[in-house]
Amino acid sequence: MADSYSYSVLIADESHIRYIPDILSAIYAASQVKGNSIVMRDPEYLAVKMREGKAVIALYKDEFAAVSYILGPDIALGMNVIESTSDHLLISLDFTKEENGE
Repeated sequence: MADSYSYSVLIADESHIRYIPDILSAIYAASQVKGNSIVMRDPEYLAVKMREGKAVIALYKDEFAAVSYILGPDIALGMNVIESTSDHLLISLDFTKEENGE
């Protein structure tokens, strides 16, 4: 099991753009597990959210663990909301498994 002291939760910025391929893979994997279609985002859309400080990223050491980002008012009918695949947070499947692999 991952050491809880090795996690960092940060407001995403330019330095986190390198995690976008991992984020897109996690979105796809989550949609497969849930058996539904989760809206895939353009990599540049995610990059803009990070540059604007409208995303939060969780890292385990230097590995992507989770992300959440704010949708714009144009998408959320005048309200800022957090987009997610599950309760406002997209968690990499690598970090959702129990220690015994289940």
